[in-house]
Amino acid sequence: MEIRDTIQSDDIRCDGWIDKDTAEASIRQTEATLKRYTSVYDAQCKEYPRGVEPFRDCIFAEWHVDTDEVVYWLDLDNDILLVTDEIGCARIDDMVRDICRTYAASHAHSD
Repeated sequence: MEIRDTIQSDDIRCDGWIDKDTAEASIRQTEATLKRYTSVYDAQCKEYPRGVEPFRDCIFAEWHVDTDEVVYWLDLDNDILLVTDEIGCARIDDMVRDICRTYAASHAHSD
Protein backbone atom coordinates (compact mmCIF):
# COMPACT_ATOMS: atom_id res chain seq x y z
CA MET A 1 0.00 0.00 0.00
CA GLU A 2 1.30 3.44 -0.93
CA ILE A 3 1.03 6.34 1.49
CA ARG A 4 -1.43 8.06 -0.83
CA ASP A 5 -3.80 5.14 -0.28
CA THR A 6 -4.07 6.04 3.42
CA ILE A 7 -5.47 9.54 2.81
CA GLN A 8 -9.27 9.86 2.98
CA SER A 9 -11.60 12.80 2.40
CA ASP A 10 -11.95 13.29 6.18
CA ASP A 11 -8.23 14.12 6.25
CA ILE A 12 -8.59 17.03 3.79
CA ARG A 13 -9.69 20.55 4.64
CA CYS A 14 -9.91 23.63 2.44
CA ASP A 15 -8.11 26.48 4.15
CA GLY A 16 -9.46 29.09 1.74
CA TRP A 17 -8.96 30.65 -1.63
CA ILE A 18 -5.76 32.59 -2.22
CA ASP A 19 -7.35 34.23 -5.26
CA LYS A 20 -10.16 33.33 -7.68
CA ASP A 21 -7.99 30.72 -9.41
CA THR A 22 -6.14 29.12 -6.48
CA ALA A 23 -7.46 27.23 -3.49
CA GLU A 24 -5.29 26.10 -0.60
CA ALA A 25 -5.97 22.93 1.36
CA SER A 26 -4.32 20.93 4.09
CA ILE A 27 -4.20 17.18 4.53
CA ARG A 28 -3.94 15.79 8.04
CA GLN A 29 -0.90 13.58 8.42
CA THR A 30 -1.78 9.89 8.58
CA GLU A 31 0.33 7.34 10.39
CA ALA A 32 1.82 6.33 7.02
CA THR A 33 2.68 9.88 5.91
CA LEU A 34 4.19 10.73 9.28
CA LYS A 35 6.30 7.59 9.16
CA ARG A 36 7.44 8.47 5.63
CA TYR A 37 8.25 12.14 6.30
CA THR A 38 9.59 12.10 9.88
CA SER A 39 13.13 11.67 8.56
CA VAL A 40 12.64 14.70 6.29
CA TYR A 41 11.44 16.85 9.20
CA ASP A 42 14.24 15.58 11.45
CA ALA A 43 16.87 16.31 8.79
CA GLN A 44 15.51 19.85 8.46
CA CYS A 45 15.88 20.35 12.23
CA LYS A 46 19.47 19.11 12.13
CA GLU A 47 20.34 21.37 9.21
CA TYR A 48 18.74 24.43 10.81
CA PRO A 49 18.97 23.73 14.56
CA ARG A 50 18.06 27.29 15.53
CA GLY A 51 15.37 27.68 12.92
CA VAL A 52 11.67 27.31 13.45
CA GLU A 53 10.41 23.73 13.76
CA PRO A 54 8.97 22.38 10.49
CA PHE A 55 5.20 22.20 10.41
CA ARG A 56 4.50 18.48 10.89
CA ASP A 57 0.72 18.54 11.33
CA CYS A 58 -0.25 18.40 7.68
CA ILE A 59 0.70 18.24 4.05
CA PHE A 60 -0.34 21.29 2.07
CA ALA A 61 -2.03 21.38 -1.31
CA GLU A 62 -2.94 24.01 -3.86
CA TRP A 63 -5.51 23.58 -6.60
CA HIS A 64 -4.80 25.86 -9.56
CA VAL A 65 -8.21 26.16 -11.20
CA ASP A 66 -6.92 27.67 -14.44
CA THR A 67 -4.69 24.63 -15.13
CA ASP A 68 -6.71 22.16 -12.99
CA GLU A 69 -3.41 21.11 -11.40
CA VAL A 70 -3.12 20.08 -7.75
CA VAL A 71 0.31 20.27 -6.10
CA TYR A 72 1.37 19.02 -2.67
CA TRP A 73 4.21 20.11 -0.40
CA LEU A 74 5.66 19.94 3.09
CA ASP A 75 6.29 23.20 4.92
CA LEU A 76 9.84 22.98 6.24
CA ASP A 77 9.87 26.63 7.39
CA ASN A 78 13.13 27.48 5.66
CA ASP A 79 11.93 25.85 2.46
CA ILE A 80 9.19 23.71 0.99
CA LEU A 81 9.50 20.20 -0.35
CA LEU A 82 7.20 19.26 -3.22
CA VAL A 83 5.70 15.82 -2.65
CA THR A 84 3.23 15.82 -5.55
CA ASP A 85 4.68 12.65 -7.05
CA GLU A 86 4.17 10.74 -3.79
CA ILE A 87 0.80 12.17 -2.74
CA GLY A 88 -0.91 13.27 -5.92
CA CYS A 89 -3.17 10.86 -7.76
CA ALA A 90 -6.57 11.16 -9.45
CA ARG A 91 -8.44 10.07 -6.30
CA ILE A 92 -6.81 12.59 -3.94
CA ASP A 93 -6.72 15.38 -6.54
CA ASP A 94 -10.49 14.93 -7.02
CA MET A 95 -11.10 15.00 -3.27
CA VAL A 96 -9.10 18.25 -2.95
CA ARG A 97 -11.05 19.81 -5.82
CA ASP A 98 -14.43 18.71 -4.42
CA ILE A 99 -13.66 19.95 -0.91
CA CYS A 100 -12.42 23.29 -2.26
CA ARG A 101 -15.51 23.68 -4.46
CA THR A 102 -17.75 22.92 -1.48
CA TYR A 103 -15.86 25.44 0.65
CA ALA A 104 -16.22 28.10 -2.07
CA ALA A 105 -19.94 27.44 -2.45
CA SER A 106 -20.58 27.55 1.30
CA HIS A 107 -18.65 30.81 1.69
CA ALA A 108 -19.96 32.57 -1.44
CA HIS A 109 -22.75 34.34 0.43
CA SER A 110 -20.82 35.09 3.61
CA ASP A 111 -18.50 37.66 2.03
